Amino acid sequence: MSRIDPANPPYPLLRNLLRQVFTAETLPRFCQDRPLFRDLRNSFGPRAGLDDMIDDLFEFCHTRLLWEELLDGVAAHSPGWYNRVAAEQGWPLTPLPPDGGGEGAGGWGEVELHVRAGDGRYPVEIETPLAGDAQGILELPWTAGELRQRLIRLEYGPTDREFLAGTGHDLFQALFQGHVRDRYREALGRAEAGLRLRLRLDPLELQALPWELLYDAERDEFLALSGRVQVTRYLAVPRGTPPLRVPPPLRLLVVTASPRGERPLAVEAEVEAIRQALAGCMAQGLVQVEPLAHASVWTLRNALHDLRPHVLHFAGHGGVGEEGGVLLLEDRSGQADPLPGTTLGALLKETPTVRLAVLNACLSARDTAPDAPLFDRRRRMLLGVGPALVGAGLGAVVAAQFSLEEEAGRLFAGDFYTTLARLHRADQAVSRGRQALLLARGEGDRHWATPVLFLRAPDGVIFAPPTGQA
Repeated sequence: MSRIDPANPPYPLLRNLLRQVFTAETLPRFCQDRPLFRDLRNSFGPRAGLDDMIDDLFEFCHTRLLWEELLDGVAAHSPGWYNRVAAEQGWPLTPLPPDGGGEGAGGWGEVELHVRAGDGRYPVEIETPLAGDAQGILELPWTAGELRQRLIRLEYGPTDREFLAGTGHDLFQALFQGHVRDRYREALGRAEAGLRLRLRLDPLELQALPWELLYDAERDEFLALSGRVQVTRYLAVPRGTPPLRVPPPLRLLVVTASPRGERPLAVEAEVEAIRQALAGCMAQGLVQVEPLAHASVWTLRNALHDLRPHVLHFAGHGGVGEEGGVLLLEDRSGQADPLPGTTLGALLKETPTVRLAVLNACLSARDTAPDAPLFDRRRRMLLGVGPALVGAGLGAVVAAQFSLEEEAGRLFAGDFYTTLARLHRADQAVSRGRQALLLARGEGDRHWATPVLFLRAPDGVIFAPPTGQA
């Protein structure tokens, strides 16, 4: 079935899609790389703007009936944006690539932004082989009071696209200044598939900001939803973590706890949702799901030792203890038993098969007292668990920077684990999970920006097939 009626092409829809995917620098390269469009590439003038090139492309496709080939090329070049439009139009979605390196691993460019400590003015360094290095200065775009109000709204809502885009735009403008912005745009234009944007944030006060909302007003897109940029929090550690070669099945330990005295959680429903989402992968022997209900620190320790899982998934409450962020497990009486991130990290050091942790942990009700600064609570919660586990040797940790509604958590987990079970990159799996939230809830709902990926492996590869297998 044809996606486009050649007699009546949806020009506004296609123009918007092409504007999101290409720039005046990348569209000619796209045409040059595809034999059917190579003649068009030679007709572009040296100073032609993007809209002029798109007009020429439309005429070219119309006279040669190449609409389907154009869509196929866009799907291969930027599957994120193509799938976003395809879902709305009822077109077939482009499948994930079969290789564990993701969407043409060699076509992804690397960009690292290192923000160092400063007194209100933070030195920024951008490093990218595609465009060279540069330095700049980051200054927070809000007063402490304005930041608090934004974080409160992101935590408790409601949100809409205007608010999220405004927050993301302010962050983008603060981070990408002058030569730093120029190097980023040049790298984005030169990258064949897209960019892995790694944020190294030294100052603690910056690590709780919602960088996953970064919004590029010139391209009218959130970076994390563009299909062209993978946004990760990169933690440089003294020793690397090579990919773990995993013969099927990938073992997933789903740990749940809902202590008495805390808001009840439908943790059983989350386990069942993960099972349903992975039913196909389980039938093929690609993944194995092992639940651990009413988890205590003792049953968790035993399960890690006996099952030797590859992925640890926690569904429950989180909180803040004296040492920072904690996960709330259950004691023998079913009451809350806080497990600090550092202690969990020590347990995981004894289980080297675990390379990824997913923490679907909402703040508990007792941590929302009005006199407790939300900024400090959230920072301590996030920093106390995620980075502690990466420091313990995990290749990646996915954590929620805002409270994640249970249904949203299940939506994210379904697409995330389906992607991961096929040994794709961790950042690609997170992007797929974000896309599920986007399609279900829309751009104005902040849940798609709630997952944060802490990454130790620069290329995002956590698991790999056994030696000798593709």
